[in-house]
Amino acid sequence: MAQSTSSARAPLPLNEEMTRVTIRNLVGRVEAVAMVVQGFAILSTINVDQLSGAGRTLMYCLTALHIGAAGVTARVGGPFFHGGSWPFLWLAAILAAPLLMAFLVPSGNYGVSPACPQLCGYSAPPVAIVAFYPWVGKNFNYLNAGPKAALISLTSIEPLVIELLFNGRITKDNVQGLIAQTFIVVGIWAAGEAIGRICRRAAAAQAETLRREYDRQFGYLHSDIETSLRLVELHYRDDEPRRVLGALNDLKNTVLDERLALTLAQDVISVADVIRLHVRRMRGRLDFVSVPSVDVISLPQEKGRLLSQALGDLLKNCLVHGGHRVEIEFWVDDQDIAHLQVCDDGPGFDASTLDNPLTSLNALRRRAVAAGGDLRKVPGPQPACLRLALPIRQPK
Repeated sequence: MAQSTSSARAPLPLNEEMTRVTIRNLVGRVEAVAMVVQGFAILSTINVDQLSGAGRTLMYCLTALHIGAAGVTARVGGPFFHGGSWPFLWLAAILAAPLLMAFLVPSGNYGVSPACPQLCGYSAPPVAIVAFYPWVGKNFNYLNAGPKAALISLTSIEPLVIELLFNGRITKDNVQGLIAQTFIVVGIWAAGEAIGRICRRAAAAQAETLRREYDRQFGYLHSDIETSLRLVELHYRDDEPRRVLGALNDLKNTVLDERLALTLAQDVISVADVIRLHVRRMRGRLDFVSVPSVDVISLPQEKGRLLSQALGDLLKNCLVHGGHRVEIEFWVDDQDIAHLQVCDDGPGFDASTLDNPLTSLNALRRRAVAAGGDLRKVPGPQPACLRLALPIRQPK
């Protein structure tokens, strides 16, 4: 019933907020990097092009301005992130750069190189950002194809227009430089579009993952929680208190299992949470003589899951083999080795059981050894006493 209801639910829509958050997480403060790249482009122009003393001073000031703006952007976000008029001011700057260079270089020298007009790489970073950002600002004001095509056209053709105005003619070198400029702009644009597609696909995958998790939670609530509550209600009406307590205990274990699953899904797992949840799950069936009061100690996910499996298996073995009294200890030695020791009053076992590949204890020991630790039998206050050792940090 729960499965059919879950499968009939519509998938989560790929909303704008999720897309925006995903792009920001994947790309980060790329606008700050773009400003740094522009700053280096200006420095390259200072070293290559023939500029007067005043022109060089102006360009050094612009370089410092870009580096400073990059620092601010890294902390609070860039023009496209904040929206409003900021993106258009930045785009206006890349259109003003060729005109500025035409005034700074000697008369007739702008765009004379067939390689590329002066400061041609300055426009590349903002053009890439326009390509992969599907909006301008926080209100999702979308950039349609018209403004984007206009930006590419203006950035590519503008140097040729300036060469005609300032030099009075267009030469073969001017045309070759224009072609090089166009290749740069279009190539950067294509790279930005590719990044945008990757981000949108990542957002779609994130939405699908959320949908599956919602379906799992829906099934969990429907099949487990509602069923247990229904059983409690039925047994209460039938005046069967023992069955009511049994159904409530099943419900408690279901909730504890879900909490443990959520705990083990974390990148860093709390040892105290793992021990507390396992003890609560077995309380009433086992008598816990001692339970460690663990401080704030966490393990990486892989080792935290191994610790949880070991504790769960050892407590289950105690219950299966007739044990009742359990003592749990946990400590970390001065070599950053975490030790989990579980002792019970069961009939005990031979230490060679740990070397028998047909036993579950041997499988648990192999996992411990693979993680850099070990599982072994040790002398203890109870007949059966096992100790798991795990290094907290990865060996160098």
